[in-house]
Amino acid sequence: MEFEESRSIMRLFRRVAMAQHRRKDALLRQHGLQPGQDIILVELWRLGPCSQAELAAAVLVDEPSVTRSVVRLERRGLLSRSPDPADSRRRIVTLSAEGAALIPTMQAIYEQITRELLGDAGDVAYLVDRLTDIATRLGREDPEQAPAPPGH
Repeated sequence: MEFEESRSIMRLFRRVAMAQHRRKDALLRQHGLQPGQDIILVELWRLGPCSQAELAAAVLVDEPSVTRSVVRLERRGLLSRSPDPADSRRRIVTLSAEGAALIPTMQAIYEQITRELLGDAGDVAYLVDRLTDIATRLGREDPEQAPAPPGH
């Protein structure tokens, strides 16, 4: 593959990622959420109560970044932290009722953005497979191990 073709492909990936982030962030701000807070809330909803380290692994960021977001979300009453009864050094993060009430809104936002991104892309399963292959080859395996909660 030639340099210019490689540069164009990398630029396209960046444009798509940036457009998706801008669009999602604009929609989330309408509901009082900052960029990245949705990811924390959605993964916490999926996982159930968990440690900050487990949450960081699920959202694919380092633990200090998750801690900062968790503190902000806790101040807003969207989640809570409590000592882990099994290990006093750990904190367990739990989604509050107020945080859980935002999940349907975030689901709708995610679905809307996905429709906008894909348009009439046709074989979505093929696209997902290819993107998964790319992420895996680049060393970003998806650590999703927890199934979605029943009925979700």
